[in-house]
Amino acid sequence: MALRSLIHGGHFALIASENGQPWIDAADKLARARGIALRSARVGLGKVDLIDIRSAWQRNRAISAEGALLIRPDGYVAFRSTDAADDPLTVLTDVFNQLLAANGNG
Repeated sequence: MALRSLIHGGHFALIASENGQPWIDAADKLARARGIALRSARVGLGKVDLIDIRSAWQRNRAISAEGALLIRPDGYVAFRSTDAADDPLTVLTDVFNQLLAANGNG
């Protein structure tokens, strides 16, 4: 899967860096529990979902190797965590509570 396909298609996308597996696990759990259309992937080098061969992601991501971005279905960044979180599930739950309430879906 290409990064472009991850962020298209009318769903949310959580993109984490190389060491962002806790963000991916939290996003997947939240999506299942709440029925949210959400794709997630780790991008970088090594054992990741999407390999960043040219290091373009690493140069432009504006987050650490433990951080993550949440992209709205319209392609805009809804949330950015520059680093790891103690409880990524709680953080993402709060983010989605705000996003979905703002859209009248909460």
